[in-house]
Amino acid sequence: NYDTAKALLDNCNIEKTTFNEMSGVLFTASNGNRLFLPNSYYWTSTLDLYGSLQYAQTFSLYSNPDFLRLSRTRYARALVRPVLYEDPAVSASLCPDSRHPHIIDMGVAGKWACCNVGANAPWEYGGYYAWGETEEKDNYDWSNYIHCDGSQETCHDIGNDIAGTDYDVAYMKWGGNWCLPTFDQQLLLLDNCTIEWTTVNGINGGKFTAPNGTSIFLPASGYHQNNKMYDVGKWGCFWSSTLDSRYTYSANNIYSTTSAGTGAMSRYCGSPVRPIQSDYTLGFCNVVSPTSGATLEDTSVLFDFSINPLWNGSTIIRIMLSEDPEMKKTSNINYTLNGRVGTPCYHNADISGLNPNTKYYWRMAYYDWDKDTYVYCSPVSWFMTGNE
Repeated sequence: NYDTAKALLDNCNIEKTTFNEMSGVLFTASNGNRLFLPNSYYWTSTLDLYGSLQYAQTFSLYSNPDFLRLSRTRYARALVRPVLYEDPAVSASLCPDSRHPHIIDMGVAGKWACCNVGANAPWEYGGYYAWGETEEKDNYDWSNYIHCDGSQETCHDIGNDIAGTDYDVAYMKWGGNWCLPTFDQQLLLLDNCTIEWTTVNGINGGKFTAPNGTSIFLPASGYHQNNKMYDVGKWGCFWSSTLDSRYTYSANNIYSTTSAGTGAMSRYCGSPVRPIQSDYTLGFCNVVSPTSGATLEDTSVLFDFSINPLWNGSTIIRIMLSEDPEMKKTSNINYTLNGRVGTPCYHNADISGLNPNTKYYWRMAYYDWDKDTYVYCSPVSWFMTGNE
């Protein structure tokens, strides 16, 4: 529109030059980005400023590039240089400003990033990554998947949960407490949000709104398989950190289309990543069992886990159980492990007497002697008990 064209002329360094033997104007913005426009008339979307229905506003680069007041008859010929329209109301509803990524606190659903890894806005697709890889590529298949020997039957074991490891692209690219979401965390997003298939700044996707009113937008970014993109604008899937419990050659994901859900995809495929903020100490605790979403045979559960001690001597580990997904009230069981920095400590904890046919949420914490408080060292997970 007229205002956008005026902003271009008013806020850029303007240099008349020649590019590929074509005369024009080079616009250089304050951030260093540049735009070359050949000499011509350019339409704006604005009708004549003086109210004439026969004319519309243009700007001309033939002489001094400041002729915004110039109108042309609407049937005349002029060039068009498109701009990406960003609805300020939509942008403000998803992010407070343009300094991404933001932490979107969605309550029980977790603290999610406002945008994908490699994106600069919530509606941008960002990068596409194979599961456990941290760089993009042009072709995605078993032959160049770095965590196998050329086929799905030869997949390497890089762990059941890669959050916070060297295989976690969110953690490696963004650092801090950013990481891939676990499959359980993706389920919490699905179970606790209202989901609307919508369009944001011309991009289709799913808008997830939490009970506290905050929202994230997952664009329909499609996926990359072999050397082709599929379902862009129709469907988007986003990696979790969790290996598929059925097949070691696939990993779990969440998908966003006209309806949202979960699934699994071959590990070599390229998919975007929407990070989450971990509220636990990454890499400290590794839980072998119970696996996420496990159904037990009876009312007892075996916790098989190891820790990487942060100091020499005693570490108090607390297992926290609750029937409440928000875990506001928990039953706590403490264990003391003795070890040294650099040497993992292993422990089995057999807990019995739980209620039958009940969904239990759990997480683990360790006692920080310096802070005199318990610090989470695992995400929230759950299991279902069986009959007595």
